[in-house]
Amino acid sequence: MPTGNRRPLWLRTVCTPGNLAHLKARRCDGCAQWTLTCESDVWESYDPGVITGADLTVAIILDRPLTRLEWFPGFGQARLIDEHMSRTLDPKATYLTLHRCGHTPISLTPFKPPKRAVTKNTWKSDAEPTIEDIKAFERVWKTPLSRLEQTGK
Repeated sequence: MPTGNRRPLWLRTVCTPGNLAHLKARRCDGCAQWTLTCESDVWESYDPGVITGADLTVAIILDRPLTRLEWFPGFGQARLIDEHMSRTLDPKATYLTLHRCGHTPISLTPFKPPKRAVTKNTWKSDAEPTIEDIKAFERVWKTPLSRLEQTGK
């Protein structure tokens, strides 16, 4: 069952050039379905939809191997963690199933990276340095590094 002529948009997000997990968006040679292919060590292809919640139960019943998809917002990249032999699957996690040529994917749900957490600004905008603070800063700023190292011992 091809997912259409166009590559799913979420594959562009996950398969950025130079990503550390060596993920590529590829068409299956047999069924022409878009797949997410991991090209590091042993190449593996995954169906183009993420498995979460109730779909996880279906994947387990159908005995489809699962791989967890983890997103690192700091890098803007994903990594894959094999869950083939795991006994503890997290229903809140995001998984991919290995592609089986000619089989209907369990899910075509797109992956949505979690939003970055916004950190609160801790800078006090009304903070005013005292004259003593400014003089101490100027003294340290103008002191040669070799002399600062001697006074630190």
